[in-house]
Amino acid sequence: MNERLAAQLQETLLVPRRRGLREILARGVASGQLAEAVQLDLAVDLVYGTMWYRLLSRHAPVDARLAVETADVLRICWRGRKLTGGARSLVVRCEA
Repeated sequence: MNERLAAQLQETLLVPRRRGLREILARGVASGQLAEAVQLDLAVDLVYGTMWYRLLSRHAPVDARLAVETADVLRICWRGRKLTGGARSLVVRCEA
């Protein structure tokens, strides 16, 4: 990839959106909707990874329903739940 284009994409599109979502998730932690154990950068990766995967594979839509379902998964998985395998683990036990 063109390094100049990559840097511009990071600066103008990716970083601002990641920062905005991270701030929203941090408010969720502050309000008690998400557990303090939430790794905010990982949560951002999960949200945007899902979106980009769907955009690239075209196997399912990127729409309001995806936003709601993704928010539900984050709340279910990280509301007061403990990460299995320690604080840096990627494994989360999701229990309703």
